[in-house]
Amino acid sequence: MKITVALLFLAGLFQTISGQVSTQARAEQMHFSAEDETVKRPIVLPDQALEVIEKDPDVAEVLKNENPPLRKLPRSWLMASEIHLDGPDEKDIVVVAAGHLMGANVTTFWILRPTDHGFAVLLTAPAHDLYIKGTRSNGYRDIEMAAAAAARVSTVTFRFDGNRYTKYRQNSEDIR
Repeated sequence: MKITVALLFLAGLFQTISGQVSTQARAEQMHFSAEDETVKRPIVLPDQALEVIEKDPDVAEVLKNENPPLRKLPRSWLMASEIHLDGPDEKDIVVVAAGHLMGANVTTFWILRPTDHGFAVLLTAPAHDLYIKGTRSNGYRDIEMAAAAAARVSTVTFRFDGNRYTKYRQNSEDIR
């Protein structure tokens, strides 16, 4: 009887620990930073998404100024992670610029949403950090970006307007 109780206890404990590890492994990345060299739960950026980013004017300028000029954006210059901004069935993508596309203490972030015709850019902005918030606007999670320059920290909150993310609030304060 004692052995059966002990085995049931251990089996329950193992299931609990396994469930916690499994949940943690599946947890979406909610913070992205220019200082991180990787993303959690990386994905291979689909070709159509890569083509959308290649059309970004700043990216096109960098490609043109390479020696020799590049016609295709190297995948190694980007990091991507899947995120669910609208709900569990929609698979949006956070893309983080890396390598030649990064600036000093800043990088560019793109939020892409798959459509029937490829990918739509919901947001493009440079920042040091991108945070996926728990609050929502028009069903989509709010996004906050932060950057520091000189002795000031600036944060911008973006809300989804039904088509794309737009600036909702901006704050700038001295670093203490």
